[in-house]
Amino acid sequence: MNRLENGCFEVDVVYDWLQKVVTIPIDATISLKNDSLLHEKLCSHFLITLSNPKCLLWESTTSSNISGSFNIKSKKGCTTLKVIVNGKTVKELTNGGEYHGTFHDLRSIELEGTLGEDQVKCEGEFGLIVYDCASLRESKWEDGFISKDEYDIDVHVTCEEVTIERKSQEIMIQTGHRIELNRIRFFNEGCLRLSPKYHGIKPINIPFHLLETFYLCAPDNTNITCDVELLDVELYIKKKGHCLTVVGEVTLCQRVIVKGGRVISFHGVLRKPRKEFKVELASPKCPF
Repeated sequence: MNRLENGCFEVDVVYDWLQKVVTIPIDATISLKNDSLLHEKLCSHFLITLSNPKCLLWESTTSSNISGSFNIKSKKGCTTLKVIVNGKTVKELTNGGEYHGTFHDLRSIELEGTLGEDQVKCEGEFGLIVYDCASLRESKWEDGFISKDEYDIDVHVTCEEVTIERKSQEIMIQTGHRIELNRIRFFNEGCLRLSPKYHGIKPINIPFHLLETFYLCAPDNTNITCDVELLDVELYIKKKGHCLTVVGEVTLCQRVIVKGGRVISFHGVLRKPRKEFKVELASPKCPF
């Protein structure tokens, strides 16, 4: 004879949930001056010895047109120091001499030194700034609207609750009844990364954000999760001079679920399934 017993178990309860399409506008102006181009800054020392009278300071590894400015300073040990750019000597320095140069087609920088009497090494300083400007001069990015085939888009976005205090407020629903809900704020934050397909222009990051307010059944001791999924990105990019104007919108699917634990008590008999009984049915899909 089975005897009825009192028991309880804890379950997760969904207090509230919603799914909403959110549209966030994009409006940004980006400068395409030198700070938008790929550039490299180098600052170092050079050393020339009797066994190695020639020194390669920098060499381009790309087929793009590189512009750059550099500075060479011979400090001690060299009777003469040849500055060689793109395989041609452009300057010959004496001990303590200095050279500044700017070139629009820079492929390599070398030094060749002649050591002074009783000297075993020649030392100096070297500084270089290079810019890859080919993309602006050779690409099809003329003034006007830019084709979508000329850039790639990547979007990252997050959603989180930023409510400091879940204040209660009475809301009238469609039936005319009044219910008490909690005022919850959510902060959608993301970044749209625009990557031009022409070598040399840096990827452009455009941040965006949106603060939203929802009224949910979310009492204390409940947990709120917010997930977002990218649905669509629509952009229009116009170039004028050294500026890009980016306008459009990012469309997201936002899902919010409020869950909390609840203890359910019962009066009955606990049963265990027979060992030989196997259930092979798939679990039903969650409706949210």
